Amino acid sequence: MKKYEFRVLISIIALILSLGALLAAFYYYKELGIKRPLAHQIETIELVRSVNIEEKGQKYEIEVSLNKVSDIQEPYQKIIEKVEASLEPGDYQLVIKDQRNTSLQNKFKDMQPAVYEALANKRFIWLDEEIARQLQKTNMKHKIFIDEEHLYLQINDGSSYLYEIINREPKE
Repeated sequence: MKKYEFRVLISIIALILSLGALLAAFYYYKELGIKRPLAHQIETIELVRSVNIEEKGQKYEIEVSLNKVSDIQEPYQKIIEKVEASLEPGDYQLVIKDQRNTSLQNKFKDMQPAVYEALANKRFIWLDEEIARQLQKTNMKHKIFIDEEHLYLQINDGSSYLYEIINREPKE
């Protein structure tokens, strides 16, 4: 092996090792500097059962499982505060996991036209009455909450519960 070939080989090995070290450092930065601290911050919120954070392309998918709550709006807003202290609004997708059963899922599907009509026409009192009408022959109980950005719907069916957080304005 000639002297210049040896130098090229050493340069390539150094480049590969450097790239490997940089990739490892970037991975540990994301894992130890973003994901774990954020998950720990969210887990400190009362009623949060578990948190899972995964990278999906250029975004983080943050999956939060909640226990049964009396007001979904409050823990959701606390979660958003914690997330936005670490990440920019476009850098994540928040998924709230609940304990829905088939009956709750089917009822929500039946309610979707009313929910989206109420969102389009800003008729939230009507929506509350319509949901109550649709649930009157069941043992299910519901609550809706509204703020400037979201409509929060929760329906309880015994030990099962459904949480839906719906944007009031379509995302662009």
